[in-house]
Amino acid sequence: MSTKVVKNKKEKKERKKINPIFIILGVLAAVILIVVIVFIAMRESGKHKLYSKATSAEVTDGDFFDTEKDIEYNGHTYHYNKDIMTFLVLGIDTGNALPTVDENTNYHQGGQSDAIFLFVMNPHDKTISVVAVNRNTITDIYICDEHNNYVKTAKAQICVQHGYGDGLELSCERSRHAVSGLMYGLPINGYVSIRMHAIATLNDMLGGVEVTLPSDFPELGLSAGTTVRLDGEQAYTFVKFRDVTVFNSAGARLENEKVYLKAFMKQVYDITKTNITFPVGMYQQILDYTVTDISIDEMMYLASELLGYSVLEPKIYTLPGETQKVNAFEEFHVDEQGLKETILDIFYEITD
Repeated sequence: MSTKVVKNKKEKKERKKINPIFIILGVLAAVILIVVIVFIAMRESGKHKLYSKATSAEVTDGDFFDTEKDIEYNGHTYHYNKDIMTFLVLGIDTGNALPTVDENTNYHQGGQSDAIFLFVMNPHDKTISVVAVNRNTITDIYICDEHNNYVKTAKAQICVQHGYGDGLELSCERSRHAVSGLMYGLPINGYVSIRMHAIATLNDMLGGVEVTLPSDFPELGLSAGTTVRLDGEQAYTFVKFRDVTVFNSAGARLENEKVYLKAFMKQVYDITKTNITFPVGMYQQILDYTVTDISIDEMMYLASELLGYSVLEPKIYTLPGETQKVNAFEEFHVDEQGLKETILDIFYEITD
């Protein structure tokens, strides 16, 4: 006698259906997790690379600023803050896009750096310091011939160092070396050079930048104390123009650049709080006018890190010194004692 398996009325049990909403949520969660993992990986990669590539010139004043040694000064012991990151930002006096380097390149036409700033990030107290360097500061610069053959090292205005190069990475590297040398060999983690034409583009990406004028600016028809939201062309004029017939016009323009920079940083910070990729987008808009050794993952690290900093009130320093007229040119001579004290204030910590 054969046996039969008793079956339910339905040949197979109905499989339990999965709500499609759960599938969508699961996929979204996976995508978000991947994005977070990639972001963290890029951030850590960027952090490691930034700290590992700090470049400095040879110390030019004995061991005073040997970053491996503590310094005794005015009854205190100072220790170098190795966690600090420093970036060189250059504004190049040309509106042309980046040049092409080939066998016809003239290494005397890299363009002068009319704006020179050091941005210093201190992770210990989450502060930013900005050091404004007068373009006419006299220091050692590398001089080559038109074919890039070394000629000599000579004392000259620091702004011309960028001109002795290809207008690209070589010019920036030589400028970094000159600024580091001026600052007694302090390490610089990266650089950005921006051709002045890009100022208008960046300004308008922010919807204009609001500034209060530190002095009369007849070229814009505005007087000292006026608060105005600059459009792109006005911003370009504000940071670029100087009356070369007026003594120390470079110093007066530097004050305008400091005012603009502070306002610019605030507005970028406000937008980045809601859009972490905004700085990368800005960079992509001015690729044809910008040279930098800061990679995308390094930018991502810096953007995320800066959100925890006191960006709205940066400490802005101007190197101490005096402008002198020498023959037909102006020279800014740094006060060495004041420079050393500025370096101790920004880059060192009192340990006693």
